[in-house]
Amino acid sequence: MQLSQFTELANLEPGLLTLKNQISAYAQEHRAKKNFRPRSAWYGYGTPSKKGFKHSLSCFVGYSAANAALQNERAYDIAYNHLYGLLAN
Repeated sequence: MQLSQFTELANLEPGLLTLKNQISAYAQEHRAKKNFRPRSAWYGYGTPSKKGFKHSLSCFVGYSAANAALQNERAYDIAYNHLYGLLAN
């Protein structure tokens, strides 16, 4: 099964949609701030837990995913690029 779109991934793993909504809300709230750094939020720099949105992503897609259909590099890349883009744009 070749997964080519984020919406297809989210249909297989609803947690991705929840994560997307969290990232969108975070970006909307923080983007206007002078010190907003998308990479810091993504990787968790400067947070007590050192866990950013990327950590949450790895629970849903990639080799650690619970759903076997999402345990691949392509699924990870699609989700990564889409979700990080929400912060960066």
